[in-house]
Amino acid sequence: MYCACGFGRWPVYRRQGRDCDAFARHDARAWPPVPVHWLIDSRSRLVVVTAEGYVTRAEMEEYLEAVTGANANAYAKIFDGRAGKSCMDTTDLLALGARFRVMHSEPHGPLAIVLQPARRHRLQPVLGMLAAAERPMRFFSGMRAAKRWIKPGA
Repeated sequence: MYCACGFGRWPVYRRQGRDCDAFARHDARAWPPVPVHWLIDSRSRLVVVTAEGYVTRAEMEEYLEAVTGANANAYAKIFDGRAGKSCMDTTDLLALGARFRVMHSEPHGPLAIVLQPARRHRLQPVLGMLAAAERPMRFFSGMRAAKRWIKPGA
């Protein structure tokens, strides 16, 4: 018996006499992983961004539009880029940097960047433009230290 969920012809799994939920079983096989994903928490005024895999300029611009659309520019941000790889050339990086500069007119919260020291040199053009904003910014090698810095009481 095969699932008719529209995601493909995978066997239907039975659990306690019920057919499986199509999303619970098939979504990992149906869609490739998203290279940039984020969580905007309005209660704690925190944005956590994670990069995994190859990251493009379009994906970063989509993130920037989501944060701007949610009026979350003033929130604290943690960017975890340890598992991400940039597939942007210098032109893409400079275009992103220019977009960051335009956004500097708005208030910004602190920014914690989690990234291996050896990989920071590749992002220098963008990091320089991020540092120009009037906000605290620090680099970390691990998430725990970044979270402690962003939310000292947490």
